[in-house]
Amino acid sequence: MKSKLLKLLKCAGFSLLGLVSLYVILSLWSAWKLRQAYAALEKDGRPMDLSQVIPSWLEKMDNAAPVYQAAIQLLGSKKVASIVPERKSVLVELYRATEAFLVDQATPESAAAAATLRKWFKDPVVAMILREVETATAKPCRYYLDYSQGSNMRVEHLGSNKMLMTILCAKARLLAADGDAAAAWDTAICSLHFADASKNEPILISQLVRIAEVWKGLETIQYLARTSLPSPTQQKELDEAFKSFNDVKPLVLAMDGERLQTGEWIFNLSLKESLNIFSTDILSLGPPIWLPQSKIGGYAVYFSPLFQYDHAVYVDLMRQHAQAASQPYSPETLRQIEACESVIPGYCVWSRALRSSFSQEKNTFTRFYAQTAVIRAGLAVLRYKQANDAYPQSLAATGLTEIADPFTQKPLIYKLAEKGFLVYSVGQNLKDDGGTAIGGINNFPLDIAWEYKAP
Repeated sequence: MKSKLLKLLKCAGFSLLGLVSLYVILSLWSAWKLRQAYAALEKDGRPMDLSQVIPSWLEKMDNAAPVYQAAIQLLGSKKVASIVPERKSVLVELYRATEAFLVDQATPESAAAAATLRKWFKDPVVAMILREVETATAKPCRYYLDYSQGSNMRVEHLGSNKMLMTILCAKARLLAADGDAAAAWDTAICSLHFADASKNEPILISQLVRIAEVWKGLETIQYLARTSLPSPTQQKELDEAFKSFNDVKPLVLAMDGERLQTGEWIFNLSLKESLNIFSTDILSLGPPIWLPQSKIGGYAVYFSPLFQYDHAVYVDLMRQHAQAASQPYSPETLRQIEACESVIPGYCVWSRALRSSFSQEKNTFTRFYAQTAVIRAGLAVLRYKQANDAYPQSLAATGLTEIADPFTQKPLIYKLAEKGFLVYSVGQNLKDDGGTAIGGINNFPLDIAWEYKAP
């Protein structure tokens, strides 16, 4: 009996020793993999601390953000709301009217909204507030966000800025419709600067909202160009804005910011904080992943030696995304990253949870660069037509030889059309679809085009 018990104890001891040895070996190996991942980051010259990507401090007098925030507060305050006593917020009512006006300007609803907007834009208080906003767009902008909150950080300014941007675009179109072309172009240019206010924010959502708002401003530029062109001074300012938009740094900044702010925040949570996140529904919003179903499972994830390996996998993926973001568009590179994401082991819980559509964001940003290039080329064609009373036979004739399709790094495609022209980028499918914007079974985005017809 004693000998059997001794044998069992020996087996148990050896098994325990083996498990401890395995735990130590896996811990050392995962720590080595994490050191390798960080070494690769440093070799690539990526920022290693959140303080390196947070925007620089701006004094209040030199910062446009307080002006924008004050405008939002005033337009939503009771003092301004007294213009329309039955409404609670002029900001909301202005936004609703601008949405109705911009959807389809040929409808009776749009005409009614335009009449309402004209009345409000003539109000001294509203006019003063919008004038202050437009003046402030000449300044740099820096919102003071609490980056220490990680993924819990509040970015409320994005929603309010969307409303102000829509109002500025509507104002520019109404000024053009009323025959004040110079003021319309001034407001349109200010709207582009306003939309670009979050350019230095190291947050992906800020960058996505930014390009969506700039895109809205570019559509307003196209609208104004139907009846007038900017003055030489205004055109110079537009060109500077276009060059600023054609910059990969904000996307690279967003990749680094996501890693440093959200990723590092997650991997440095305490056990209690990790268990709280596991118990919420927040992770269900991302890709399907395995999640611990109990506290025991949460402990197993948190204390597993593979937790460090999970961290290493995430760091390396974000390094690859930042690298791809900083390079010219390459479908092959994006496919390679997507392939890496698809084989993340199931036990890398956080890497699987935090992976996002970063490869798709490269497509989104490149479409934005393409739209900017197309608008800039179209304006050059219209200026040539104004000076020579005829459309150029090629884009090279306009003198803008540096403009290229960001998807192919080749010249944009330009064609003369009846009473106008067509200029376009081939888009992410890299095929010439004749300037067709969407197509296929799921209305897949094709070319990025501006088809201009003289009114």
